[in-house]
Amino acid sequence: MKRFLFVLIVGFSSPLFAHANHDDTPGNVVAPHGGKMLGVADIYLEVVKSDGSVQVYPVTHDLKAIALRDVKVSANVELPKQKKASAELKNDGEFWTVKVDAKGGRRYTLFFDVAWQGKKGATKYTIEQ
Repeated sequence: MKRFLFVLIVGFSSPLFAHANHDDTPGNVVAPHGGKMLGVADIYLEVVKSDGSVQVYPVTHDLKAIALRDVKVSANVELPKQKKASAELKNDGEFWTVKVDAKGGRRYTLFFDVAWQGKKGATKYTIEQ
C-alpha cells in the first residue's frame, strides 16, 4: 500500500515541477520576414538569405522594427581558408543588404557587431549555398 501511495503521489506531482513559456526562447521566435533570428544586444537581427545577398532586419523582442539609424552594426565575412574581411552593409530603408562574393565557395560566415541603446554584442551566421 505504501508503494502504491508513493507512486501515486510522485506520478501526479511531476507536472507541478514543469514550467511554461517554452515559446519565449530565441530559437522558437517566428521571424517576420521568414529568416533566421539572431539574438544580440537585447534585440534580434533577422537574417534573410536571398540570391547573392543577405538582408538584415533589426527588430525588438516584441518583433517591432527598429529604425536603422538607431542601431550601429558592422559586418565581416569569412570564407573557408581565408581571413575575415569587412563586408559592406547597404542601407535599403527597412533593412541592410550584404552582398558577398563567395568566390566559388559554397559556404561563408557573416559576423555582426551590434550596438543599441548603450548595449553591445556580437553574433555570427553561417550561410551554405
